[in-house]
Amino acid sequence: MQQRYARAVACVGVVIGLCGGPLGSAEAAADSGCQGAATTGVTGQLDASAAITSATTDAETYAADLFLQNDISHGNTQAESCGWGRQRTRLKIVPTYDSKRKEGASASVTRRVSGDLQHLVFLPGGHLFASVNANLLHNNSLGLRLQQTYDMRVGGTVDARAVSLEVSAGPAFVRQDFMGAGPDAHFWAGSVTATTSVSLAFISAESEFDQVVRVTLPWSQPGERWHAGVVASLRLGITKRFGLTTTLYEDYVANVPKGFKKNYLALNVGPSLKIGHLSK
Repeated sequence: MQQRYARAVACVGVVIGLCGGPLGSAEAAADSGCQGAATTGVTGQLDASAAITSATTDAETYAADLFLQNDISHGNTQAESCGWGRQRTRLKIVPTYDSKRKEGASASVTRRVSGDLQHLVFLPGGHLFASVNANLLHNNSLGLRLQQTYDMRVGGTVDARAVSLEVSAGPAFVRQDFMGAGPDAHFWAGSVTATTSVSLAFISAESEFDQVVRVTLPWSQPGERWHAGVVASLRLGITKRFGLTTTLYEDYVANVPKGFKKNYLALNVGPSLKIGHLSK
């Protein structure tokens, strides 16, 4: 028990910003338009949380969320930084571990690990872009040993005061390796992703809501093998650097093996701390 509490103290509410430039929302939509040369450099954020319950049922939950972004601008003027010279690379890794055990019984363990890698190039004008993307997902609650999704997308961004929207779509290749007796699958599909960022300045200057929705539909048997993912994050800023963040993760896989549930839902809550250089 003391070891579990020690691990909790080491993990609960740790949020570290890794940055070489201004920190922004980890899930914010792409900067749209060409308002001068784009900010360059690496920004990032690491969220970690833990929760432990000791009762009739003992429970332990640990989660982390690592996000890194590198912005590149080869132009020295506003016009030069709006086209091919302006690029963005993003990496996001989210491991989650959950264990529940009743006295005298074996533990029920849920493990989820996801990884996203994106490289994006803005097209002339700054509102349209092209990107290559890779998504990996392990989730034993869904019977997924590993799901790999690779896609190429074209999309655009729209800004309306406090709301920013990014939508993109394109072809994708999916490979699914299942646990147990479930048959593995690989197929071509269409992928659609929508990212929304909303400033909640009426609460505080640093408060914001971000959401990413991804849907993948196979070209054959779309009703039987489609899958989707949602990440929604609400950050309530208390000061410029400190706040409280609530993040929801949801996965849905239609063709899980028999005996596994098709959807997975997790909610993490913890303090948020940004460090490094912040814009005024």
